[in-house]
Amino acid sequence: MQKILTTTQLQQADAYTIANEPIASYLLMERAATAFFNLFLQLPCVNNTNDKPVHILATTGNNGGDGLCVAYLLKLTGFKVRVSIFFGKQPPERFFLLLRQNYKSKYGQPQSHFF
Repeated sequence: MQKILTTTQLQQADAYTIANEPIASYLLMERAATAFFNLFLQLPCVNNTNDKPVHILATTGNNGGDGLCVAYLLKLTGFKVRVSIFFGKQPPERFFLLLRQNYKSKYGQPQSHFF
């Protein structure tokens, strides 16, 4: 049986990894997304074909960025990707601020004012 962590446990694991490796939060997201992406490609229903659309459901919580990274990797590979972001308790302004900061730290100033 595979162990599933609670939201609090996931937050603690992320914080521990960032504090002790050390690793930037966006690199931790990329690591998680890459691991998921590689497992996803091994699923029998995928068959390493990108002709099926993939719908990513993400929240603005700690692992929402992981979902966006997965969507990015799928898009780079040629998958048709749709992303739905669900705004819960966290205000969308904070989510877009963090998204913008992570993008800027990796790629520089965004060209779009969307986020």
